[in-house]
Amino acid sequence: MKRTKALLMTLIAALFLTAALPALDAEATSKKVGKATLSSAKAAGMNQINVKWKKVKNAKGYQLMVAKNKKFSKGRKSYKLTGTSKAATKLSAGTKYYVRVRAYGKSGKKTVYGKWSKVRTVKTVKKHSHQWKGTTTSKRVLVYSMVPFSQATGPNGRGDDGYSRKYRCMCSSCMANNLYASDNPSLETHLRKVNSPGWFEEIYDERTLCVKCGTDLTEMNDDELTAHAGNCKSNYYDTWVLKNKVYHNSTSYYTTQNTTTYRCSVCGIAK
Repeated sequence: MKRTKALLMTLIAALFLTAALPALDAEATSKKVGKATLSSAKAAGMNQINVKWKKVKNAKGYQLMVAKNKKFSKGRKSYKLTGTSKAATKLSAGTKYYVRVRAYGKSGKKTVYGKWSKVRTVKTVKKHSHQWKGTTTSKRVLVYSMVPFSQATGPNGRGDDGYSRKYRCMCSSCMANNLYASDNPSLETHLRKVNSPGWFEEIYDERTLCVKCGTDLTEMNDDELTAHAGNCKSNYYDTWVLKNKVYHNSTSYYTTQNTTTYRCSVCGIAK
């Protein structure tokens, strides 16, 4: 009798534990989403408000809402996004807007929302004709004067002297990434665009090398080639080997560079 009672109690406990497991799993997968906090909400001209907010833990995304009244029922615009900033556009000029944001997460297939942030009010700039005002800034810049390709020891590509050349830019990006220009006009355009300190020639010589040991066999006659191939028990092949580099450094000088930016004196938007 006692043994039967013990078995019955064990069975009841197992049933309770089995029933509790789904709830425990659901609790583990359902993480609470915190309340969002607005960082800033500023008017950017007549028809736009730029909004930023702080990142919320466990959030999969955010819902931003902009409207013309406190109840968010008039002129409402709603955005769902994953970042922490948004430019709300196509708004009415000279109008007071209410702004709020909330985070959301996932609990299985269900979307769980956090609490709305505190509401901020922003007024867009009144309708007006832009009054552009220019501001000029000056800075001293180093300019390079390119050495013409006519100063090269030979043409870009295969030359009559039997050598092959590659012209290369000396800017940091081309050197780091081992880049080559496909033709002279492209290289010249690039040199001027990046204000490169110069260019250089890679000069290649066609040589005959042993496949196995890498010995240069170019100057050997046919009998010597045959003998070497027999000793190495290998064949030979023709390839281009880097022979020399010739650098053409640009001359440099400093000049003053003026930059003018225009902003509306009424709303501050840039042109």
